[in-house]
Amino acid sequence: MTKSDQKPNAMLTETEAAKILGVSFRTLQDWRQRQKYGQPPFYKLPAIRYRYSDLMEWLETKRVEF
Repeated sequence: MTKSDQKPNAMLTETEAAKILGVSFRTLQDWRQRQKYGQPPFYKLPAIRYRYSDLMEWLETKRVEF
């Protein structure tokens, strides 16, 4: 799935979220476990899930303008 294929409320696995963010699965886990970089919000269900719209909002907070 590409970014444009996602529905705003789609729940993503860690692997899917990492791919969208352009980081490794392990980096995403590290951010979450160490609470680094104001990590994207996630849901702790039976497994960790990320909501697509949350990832996009989080990415916008990381944008730098010169």
